[in-house]
Amino acid sequence: MTGRCSIVRKSAGLLRSLCSAPTASCSALRVTPGQVSPRLAVPEHVERPPYANTGSVPRSGPNRIIIHDAKSIGRMRDSCKMAVEAREFALSLAKPGVTTDEIDRRTHEFIVQKNAYPSPLNYMGFPKSVCTSRNEVICHGIPDDSELHAGDIMNIDVSVYWRGFHGDTSDMVVVGGSTSPERQAVVDAARRAMYDGISVCVPGASFPDI
Repeated sequence: MTGRCSIVRKSAGLLRSLCSAPTASCSALRVTPGQVSPRLAVPEHVERPPYANTGSVPRSGPNRIIIHDAKSIGRMRDSCKMAVEAREFALSLAKPGVTTDEIDRRTHEFIVQKNAYPSPLNYMGFPKSVCTSRNEVICHGIPDDSELHAGDIMNIDVSVYWRGFHGDTSDMVVVGGSTSPERQAVVDAARRAMYDGISVCVPGASFPDI
């Protein structure tokens, strides 16, 4: 398992094609930005990534290829496992009537209680601890006071920083358990693409292969 545990992204083109006609179904699909609550606090004892306080991300990386030892690889695996646990918790909260802000708050609490830092928080100024990308929002949606509705499709992106490594994962959820055939097709296509990409992640492969 790598730092990028899983990636699922919705296609903007597919979603636009679903809403090319002004139907009631498409009207319900549209997302209107809501009110964003203040940034949540992280306990002082939790280890923070370099950008946590300033929001500034260093543009230069190491000037050499780092070969990680068994200890570092173990920490990578642990951070990824923790991210998966937090993701599954966040997905379980996605029900009709729940706001994305509540999902963010409760997932934030879940992460910091494990002495980890929610990686999105203040990354280049991002104001929340998870990303909630609903319906036509492609990725990195900001949680707010908008309520979820049955039939919504949503990607929840959860990342944690623990002992020097980020575990990053996301997944799609169909709110209420079922949606229109068109929206389900988007979810299914994204998931197939994800697993196709994962299948080529082997030693010696290059990023273009993915």
